[in-house]
Amino acid sequence: MSRTKKTIQRPFQFEKIRDVTLNRAGKIIGFVAKFTGKIVYVSPRSKQHYFIKERGFGIDRGMLKSLIMEDRIDLIIIRYTGPRGTRYYISTIDDWLGEGVNVAYSKDTGETIETYGSQKILSEKFMDEYIVR
Repeated sequence: MSRTKKTIQRPFQFEKIRDVTLNRAGKIIGFVAKFTGKIVYVSPRSKQHYFIKERGFGIDRGMLKSLIMEDRIDLIIIRYTGPRGTRYYISTIDDWLGEGVNVAYSKDTGETIETYGSQKILSEKFMDEYIVR
């Protein structure tokens, strides 16, 4: 359960500053933008990105540090698209640093072990939820 749950009529609008890519792969995984006078990191997510055990979402710890130090972000916005539509989960940097859990995840595919690196995971109970209707 989120801290605050609100319904909104249309998706949020962001003024994009730059794309955020994975280190070596170059895959775009989100973007830094201006939103309501704040600098935010927006990360599109789907069901596969949800950590069931922690009931939340994760961000690579190195990337989080970079977003804080270099981009001076104020908020992290998870834009989740699932079977019931689009939801935005909004949290502060203090939420992530104070309430986030450090984990290192890997997945055994049977042939190899894929490592996801060191993640900071924040439960959605520390995020404000906005549901697009």
